[in-house]
Amino acid sequence: MKPRGSRAEKQAMHIEHLMKAFPTPFPVKVFFLPGKEMPKDGDSTPCALLGVTYRKGKHIYIALNNSQPAHIVHWTLNHEWAHAMDWRPEAAEIQRSKAPNTLPPKARQLFVHDAYHDDHFYIDLGRVERAWEGWEI
Repeated sequence: MKPRGSRAEKQAMHIEHLMKAFPTPFPVKVFFLPGKEMPKDGDSTPCALLGVTYRKGKHIYIALNNSQPAHIVHWTLNHEWAHAMDWRPEAAEIQRSKAPNTLPPKARQLFVHDAYHDDHFYIDLGRVERAWEGWEI
């Protein structure tokens, strides 16, 4: 199924569906920026160039690089929404950030598996991705 409408309308529909179908522990605010204005968090991985999720106060913010093709922005929003779903209380987030990467050094180059991409995250991401199977953005 291919939804009709402009890119902004499709993005709004996508966000509305995520908010209804996939609750998060804090309200989420999504915003789109040109690539050069993306928040810098010191992360040099490619995903940081596409999107970033962070909490400030009582909200979770998702910043997306809107300079990318629509299907990449769509995929990145799903990825970042899974992070929002998996957000934990402050003490747990601090503990998780200190968790060691248990993958062998060579595998670390191939797979994104760190404290923020653990089993819980991938379960949430799988649920979100399944909801969009068959959609063309």
